[in-house]
Amino acid sequence: MFSVVYLKEGLKWNYVVGFALILCAVFVVFKKW
Repeated sequence: MFSVVYLKEGLKWNYVVGFALILCAVFVVFKKW
């Protein structure tokens, strides 16, 4: 989101994939296994 606002760039697919991977990593770290 920062890059879209700051650099005025469109939301590219690699940003979406990277953000999804970060969300998955956060989920794995904070999930009570």
